[in-house]
Amino acid sequence: MGSQTKPQPNDKICPKCGNPIKSESGNNWKKPILFLVVLLFALDGTCGIWQFMGSISERRGDIEITAELSEAVHRHRYDVVLNFHEGLSAVCKNQKWSYINSKGDEVIPCKYYHAENFSEGLALVRNEDGKWGFIDKDDFSEGLACVRNEDYKWGFIDKKGELVIPCKYDDAENFSEGLARVRNEDGNYGFIDKKGELVIPCKYNLETENFSEGLACVGNEDFKFGFIDKKGELVIPCKYYYARNFSEGLALVRNEDGNYGFIDKKGELVIPCKYNLETGYFSEGLALVRNEDGKYGFIDKKGELVIPCKYDYAENFSEGLARVGNEDFKYGFIDKKGELVIPCKYDGVGYFSEGLAVTFLNCGDDGIFGFVDKKGNDTFTESDFAQLAKHEKQR
Repeated sequence: MGSQTKPQPNDKICPKCGNPIKSESGNNWKKPILFLVVLLFALDGTCGIWQFMGSISERRGDIEITAELSEAVHRHRYDVVLNFHEGLSAVCKNQKWSYINSKGDEVIPCKYYHAENFSEGLALVRNEDGKWGFIDKDDFSEGLACVRNEDYKWGFIDKKGELVIPCKYDDAENFSEGLARVRNEDGNYGFIDKKGELVIPCKYNLETENFSEGLACVGNEDFKFGFIDKKGELVIPCKYYYARNFSEGLALVRNEDGNYGFIDKKGELVIPCKYNLETGYFSEGLALVRNEDGKYGFIDKKGELVIPCKYDYAENFSEGLARVGNEDFKYGFIDKKGELVIPCKYDGVGYFSEGLAVTFLNCGDDGIFGFVDKKGNDTFTESDFAQLAKHEKQR
């Protein structure tokens, strides 16, 4: 596949009807936080589930590790914890899910059999009967949500749950910049507006991306990729063997030699195609690159290597810090100067969200989840690391 869509959470399978449910989130309606259940129903003995396509949650203030949060996380010993989103973290204990706030208080009871974090106010949970319920806290993506019916056709509903764009597409994405990507029965991609009108015909037979920064990546019958504007005009010719959407004014492309570089919105190659392994997109002014030795580093928008390629693993920057890993499969975080501000001492780390990142210590059957803040404070104790050291000696 030439152009990649924005990453979505893994599809989950409904245990009743077997239908996939995309981009899940979860929560409940118990005080002290009030939620509204927008859909939970069954049709003809099947789930009849509207499937929602989620979006990235809004940025909130940083959360820091406090003695209160650390004590609560350590006391509960959750089997799984997820990043904080919209002030809450989904946690799992003994196969039941609940939600904690920044103090570690379980503000939503541990009663769900599956749940995920909030994303722009939209959440989803599953009860003991295998039924899925949607809860809504704010707006959908640009006021509409992409849903799928029992005939595997996609359309859009509004916040009242009314179907405002019929379920007639074989595939669809949430609205972005006023347009949504859809695929017809012939397997071709185009774009509709919020009235459901096809404003850009379904004529692209390779998977396209939603609009980002006014442009969308499209592919033609020759398996070449370029970019269109919102009028459907091809403003950057389909001449690249791979491309991704624009991020911070630049887009990743691959030439006929298999090397990667970046173009601007005029289609000019501003960072030469000299990387023979796929790079990342620009995030917070830097992009992840990988050299011929398989080591990761970061370049700026001038194409200069500002953080040397010396890491065995790395991810894009999030909230000023980037995940990195060493040859011992230990992970920590660097800042934009390339300094290791949080040591590589964890067996797993997530990205920073609202000031905290999920961390993990692999202690065998007693693996421990926790959080770390940007100052390097975490929810683990000395005994946790002693348990880890003991486990590693036994391996």
